[in-house]
Amino acid sequence: MYQLVYDGSFEGFLTACHHYLNGVDIEEVVNKRINPTYQPSIFSVEILTDLDKAEEVVSMMRKKSDKLLQKVYFAYLCDRAKIEMTVFKYIDMDGGWDDLRNDVVIDIEKNIHNLFSERHKMLGFLRFSEMKDGVMLGFISPKNNILPLLGVHFKKRFGNNRWAIVDKVRRLVIYYDGKRLSHGELEWLGDIEYSETEQKIRESWKKFFDSVAIKERISYERQRGKVPLWVRDEMIEFH
Repeated sequence: MYQLVYDGSFEGFLTACHHYLNGVDIEEVVNKRINPTYQPSIFSVEILTDLDKAEEVVSMMRKKSDKLLQKVYFAYLCDRAKIEMTVFKYIDMDGGWDDLRNDVVIDIEKNIHNLFSERHKMLGFLRFSEMKDGVMLGFISPKNNILPLLGVHFKKRFGNNRWAIVDKVRRLVIYYDGKRLSHGELEWLGDIEYSETEQKIRESWKKFFDSVAIKERISYERQRGKVPLWVRDEMIEFH
């Protein structure tokens, strides 16, 4: 049985699925983007992303169901859940993709629900900071790969601004130049230099946050319930 290692892209994921559908005996699938320090075994095979094989899997899914490809893409974004093998079995099914009596379907639906729940929370927790060049920059470290699901929302919300969102876990970035939305891998960020306005806003916000806090009513348990620990590193209020 083989350990297949892919590059973390959707096309790489579909290439791994192509191997599965063609009878390769797979024990485990490793996303190298999420697990860059994985320990290979003697049965590890690092596959190259093959666009032709990926397109074969896409065509097959489209013939089966109009919604299957979309569901599989959303499941792929749940990359920390390590559900690749479950998704491959889901793709290989001949029907019943909405049958909640099936354990495979239940696992897929549960993870997609968690994906969109995290996306919904991030819309409220994400903080942008103005850089010296005027670009609004935000950082996230999400459990799921929600970055592709954020772009359209913020394009509508900040359509007149240039902005970028960086996923620090996966080193991915989306950038809006005021006209076009782009997705890519983060190669280098450089030194972060805030604008003077941004520095003043940060100082004022910290003072406000401290001034409205009532020490006698501080409840760290409630804070964790309302503002999870995994979003606090990028929030001015907790610096």
